[in-house]
Amino acid sequence: MSRKNSYDDVEYQGSAIAECDPLQMATIGRLFGLSPADPLTSDVLDLGCGDGINLLSLATAYPGIHAVGFDPAAVAIARGERWRQGAGLDNLTLLSEIDDHALDNTADYVMAHGVLSWIDDEPRQNVIQTAARAVRPGGLVTFSYRAFPHAHYQWVGRDMALDAIAIAEERAEAAGEELTHHDAARIAIQRMRLASTTADLRTAHGMQMAVEADKMEKLPAWFAHHDDLAGVLAPFRITQVVQWCAAQGLQYVGELIPQDLWQYRLRPNVAAIIREQAGPNALRRQQLVDDLINGVFHNSLFVRSTEVPPLEPSAKGLTIYVRQYPNGTEDGVQLSDAISAPVAQVLREHANEAITIEAIAEELDHDVDEITDTVLRLYARGLARISTSPPPVPADPGEFPRASPLVQVQIGDGKAVVLTRFHLPLTYQSTIHRVLISLLDGTRDRDAIRRDLPAAAAAAGATHGLDEVLENLDTVLEAAAIDGLLMPPIGA
Repeated sequence: MSRKNSYDDVEYQGSAIAECDPLQMATIGRLFGLSPADPLTSDVLDLGCGDGINLLSLATAYPGIHAVGFDPAAVAIARGERWRQGAGLDNLTLLSEIDDHALDNTADYVMAHGVLSWIDDEPRQNVIQTAARAVRPGGLVTFSYRAFPHAHYQWVGRDMALDAIAIAEERAEAAGEELTHHDAARIAIQRMRLASTTADLRTAHGMQMAVEADKMEKLPAWFAHHDDLAGVLAPFRITQVVQWCAAQGLQYVGELIPQDLWQYRLRPNVAAIIREQAGPNALRRQQLVDDLINGVFHNSLFVRSTEVPPLEPSAKGLTIYVRQYPNGTEDGVQLSDAISAPVAQVLREHANEAITIEAIAEELDHDVDEITDTVLRLYARGLARISTSPPPVPADPGEFPRASPLVQVQIGDGKAVVLTRFHLPLTYQSTIHRVLISLLDGTRDRDAIRRDLPAAAAAAGATHGLDEVLENLDTVLEAAAIDGLLMPPIGA
């Protein structure tokens, strides 16, 4: 019996996808001179949504949107529908079957994440055609896919791993046994690790096999099964994807991952070389960037339009909202401080709100254009989030704290990772805190929470840390709000 391949048989554990967010898509679109629909009250379509968890997160974060998710994996859709009903979200529809033409001209934002590279040629073209028909004129579409040239380096390891798995499958079938996806991942790691220890690590082959084995060991078996070890995995050069989309009336805009905003990420002298060598062509410039810095995975943005978007992003004339999120350090120095300590300090002081670039410039008494350039460089390095519409900000817990309904459903399902109101994943391991969140249904004031928490904790076997939570309840609730776990009070 061969290993199972269906998403219905091996669960793909979805999460919030920062790039598949109408707020992010609109922000990049506006930086490139477009005028997309208001992302907070828009119609959103997700083709290949899996269990819909990304849309569930969006429907929670932006209650004014209406989202539709489609995926042929019926078991996954049923799982997402159970969560949707549990969270009481009526601005989301999840479907496992649909008439493609029923979607025509119904969406302002269309996304297909992790789809194009993992399906065959005919369904791939169908997805692109469906997206192009579904999006309204001026609307935005994003496709994500594995990209060359980086995929060339991975291909040797993939071929080697699949060959080892095929041999193991034959032996398992002869013995009347089943090779699971866990077995397949283990065999892949063993084969690449053997190659890395047999080959000279000073050679390109030995080094790459060591890199691939290290990467595979860090991946959950279910992810490796559906991604690196998938039966169909087709990387593309970005030029090929743009050609397919252009044939359907979709114009290339740019990339959605902040780090791919090369105009602000690369050193000015390197960016100047790219502009000079590729000329006034956005696609040629992006392909050159891929070739120079090893493009791995693309989240490419397109617009349904007959007009070609501007070559370069620009924030001129836009109101840009900025939020600082926790970021790493290097040699004991905050990475954001290394770019601009004054701007980073202002963002930290306003961590619980979204501050505009103009307000930062006024607070520092600096030129707005200078601050804009600094903020965009922070953004391109993943050290800040920006948007051209006001993003959700922490909600005051109020007298009757209310947890996000999606967080409550996920905690009820025993999930260690929950999705916040900021469309971000958050690991929430503390059992006593999870019990607390389950009580925050908007019907209890703080006295009632203090009264009911001990019994709920005892029932869950989670008394460790109870006294500390009760003593510092106000602080704990404020922290939950800052993390995006709480909804605004009803009527706020």
